[in-house]
Amino acid sequence: MTAQGFTIRALEPEDYGDWAEIRNCPQVQRNTLGLPYSSLSGARRMLDEGIERLRSLVAVVDVRVVAQVALETMPNRRSHVGLIGIMVHDDFTH
Repeated sequence: MTAQGFTIRALEPEDYGDWAEIRNCPQVQRNTLGLPYSSLSGARRMLDEGIERLRSLVAVVDVRVVAQVALETMPNRRSHVGLIGIMVHDDFTH
């Protein structure tokens, strides 16, 4: 899907670097419960461990991932619970 200069698509393994960069943005850090200074290996591990429960879309400008929205379902007895997360790179916020 393409609209207004960006493309929406599924998160891919090659997006881990951009995803880690977004997580390290000051505005994203201020508004999430995540720990600061995410490494690329930490980002890869976080996404790989939860990938079966995670449905994630990204917004791409040129070839750079600039935003992500994710729906995550919980396992086992908490399977009725879901989480929604949204992150936008600081360079693309107002």
